Amino acid sequence: MRFILNNISLSDLVGSNESRKREALAILPDEDLMFAVMVINSRPIYPGTDLENTALELARLFLHCKSTMGAIQVASVLFEVVDTSSLVKALAAAHSPSSSNARESLSDKLNSVSAIAHSSAFFDAALRAEMKRVTSQRLSTSQEDLLISLVKLSSDTASIAVLASSIRSQVSKAALHRLVELGATNHLDDLFDNGSPFFYEDSTARLVIRNVSKSRVLGLASDPNCSFIYRDEAMRLLDPLEVEEIMGSTEHLNVRESAKLALKAMV
Repeated sequence: MRFILNNISLSDLVGSNESRKREALAILPDEDLMFAVMVINSRPIYPGTDLENTALELARLFLHCKSTMGAIQVASVLFEVVDTSSLVKALAAAHSPSSSNARESLSDKLNSVSAIAHSSAFFDAALRAEMKRVTSQRLSTSQEDLLISLVKLSSDTASIAVLASSIRSQVSKAALHRLVELGATNHLDDLFDNGSPFFYEDSTARLVIRNVSKSRVLGLASDPNCSFIYRDEAMRLLDPLEVEEIMGSTEHLNVRESAKLALKAMV
């Protein structure tokens, strides 16, 4: 094999010989790429040029992952030291030289990264890393914007569900919309069961109601204690026989009135 004949090894991934580093990136397996990331993360990293160069070195390692599983493993250690924004910028620049333009927005750089093979592994790990770095109480504008962008690109439904329930902001709203896009009914049901944090905004509440499981819709349609806005939304999702059954079995006037309006609209 070529890397044996040329004595290419893990040390070349973290060495200073650029020619051997390029060869190592091209032929060494993902396991070696992951260990190289860990070696780099163990070094002292200083703000400024050193940080930028380190971010670019890490980005190149990720860019050369050979498999999806390898990319997931490399991404899991990629964000331990270097911040998410720096890695996004570095990966965009490593993938496309035009993305090194300082005038290009972070959103543009994220879009550039989305075209990279195994980008989903990067976005999922980036979202988890950024969640650890920020507090749920106070988000700066840049932190909020980055979280929202990562939520829209990530498929890590467990992490997205945490954001949907823990941060009452535009991040929460974006997270709920993403869960709907991903068809994550189980997570939407859990949010519904744990207090419906999305009900503070009617448009988002209606969106979630339309995408929870049928059992939750039935429960909400017959609930006399919830807002009529949400009960009526649930009623509209049922067929006439289901609405008639609720109307005939309920003891609550407000539920019967909602059922009557729903049936009238179905005619």
